[in-house]
Amino acid sequence: MKWLNVLVLLIELNILWLLGLILGLFFIGLVPSTSAMIRLFEKSDLFTGYYSYVGVFKLYCHYYVETIKTCKWRVLLFPIVVSTIYLELLFIQKDQMMRAVFQWPLLILLAYVLLVLINSILIDDRSTEIWWKKAVFALMSPLVLIGESIICILLILTFAIISLAYHWFFFIAISLFLYTTYRCLYNGYQKKGLLKI
Repeated sequence: MKWLNVLVLLIELNILWLLGLILGLFFIGLVPSTSAMIRLFEKSDLFTGYYSYVGVFKLYCHYYVETIKTCKWRVLLFPIVVSTIYLELLFIQKDQMMRAVFQWPLLILLAYVLLVLINSILIDDRSTEIWWKKAVFALMSPLVLIGESIICILLILTFAIISLAYHWFFFIAISLFLYTTYRCLYNGYQKKGLLKI
């Protein structure tokens, strides 16, 4: 029963993330959705059955709105960068030579941006510095946690391939990816003593 509860919770979180993304029309929804998920994962008793599914929904909504209020215009930064990289990827698909040269660098850059987003969410509550100093640290964090960052990039590729091969996996892919990435980066920060920045 415990594993069934975990599976249903991962599916619920996956749906909530997608709804939050759609509700915010991607540009406003990406950062709050991701932040709300990671803040839920920070609760050590999340998967123990202590929280009801309605309780998880309410917490998610609370964290979603709180992130928008706290970040204000900064919620637009990551979606704009991600959209720009995505448009570049679409543009290079037209030419075989450009695709051969630029596709992998752009995919790695996209993975780096996603890592910076997750790192910025992780350090946001743990630092009393002003936002731009946190942003500088978040930009450098994939280099500080190089081993963990490589694992996270491999996770992105693995989850994408599995989702393409087995369509049912998509129903838990986003929440499972964010959880494993959160745990990986959190453990990296803990080992290096960087949790209190």
